[in-house]
Amino acid sequence: MTDGVGLGYDSGLLRDGGAGLFQVAGLTDAATRALQAAPLDPVMFGLTPGAPGFAAAVAAARAAQARGFRGESDRARNVAGRAGTAATLGDGLTTDSAAIAAQGRGREAGTDRSTGHLMPTDPASRLRVSPR
Repeated sequence: MTDGVGLGYDSGLLRDGGAGLFQVAGLTDAATRALQAAPLDPVMFGLTPGAPGFAAAVAAARAAQARGFRGESDRARNVAGRAGTAATLGDGLTTDSAAIAAQGRGREAGTDRSTGHLMPTDPASRLRVSPR
């Protein structure tokens, strides 16, 4: 709270959630590697005429499962990255909003071109450019 103006934003929760999703991505990557590394030989299903066909069906199911794991890993990384971006943007918005609110109502707000953040401005303090 500054000058009677309070504004809160818990970016830490977003960052914690993102960190958890990065862990999920790592676990799904490990599961994919383990699944793909497991041996699969038709003899494992017996010495019968149907064993090779059954092994092929199991191999296709395993490949589909591995693709699913990879997709989940990609999705988790994407959402984790977005959570970090939202936290960073939220921190900037909170800082900017609090600064503007602290200046009081009725004043104009401009944008700092170097950061893209809103900056409180007092119309009386604007720089005036004089013609040469």
